[in-house]
Amino acid sequence: MRSLEEPKFLSDFIQHDGQLQGALLIKKSSGIISTDSEGKITSWGNLSSRKWFWHQKIFGNITTNENLYPPKKETYDDWVFINKQPSLLQDFLGDNQVNFISEEQYNQLRNDYDHRWTCFYWLTRPGFSQDFSQAIIQLAFYCPSACHYASIFHLQKISNRWEVNSSYGLYNQ
Repeated sequence: MRSLEEPKFLSDFIQHDGQLQGALLIKKSSGIISTDSEGKITSWGNLSSRKWFWHQKIFGNITTNENLYPPKKETYDDWVFINKQPSLLQDFLGDNQVNFISEEQYNQLRNDYDHRWTCFYWLTRPGFSQDFSQAIIQLAFYCPSACHYASIFHLQKISNRWEVNSSYGLYNQ
């Protein structure tokens, strides 16, 4: 089921986050970012107790906030497991939505003065709940002359489309 759901998920996520369409995306999935000095990733206990920023959806006159917070532990566990080894995101997503670049290309471009305002993005692979009703993914952004940030996004499947439900900022500089 993952092999069918992951390409759809990534496509929907990129479409939702308008800034990613046509962006420079590192073609190898990133690892989960550590926010502590010991290099450990955010634990399930920490993540499940944090305040998430809710992305409310408006349908007609009704504002909904289907509270799936926190993400299910099984979703977190799948996300951690699938991201132990990097994968080529090209295997899950066509070239028509983003511009894939290698780590080598990234290193050349980020040190090139003419690309000091270029935006680079990294994605982990998504983690899914067992019933594929929710997922989490990490997005990281870097611009050599500006800020950089990373967030974890919690998505839910609504009418066969993946929608961002909430996000949790890891860092913003």
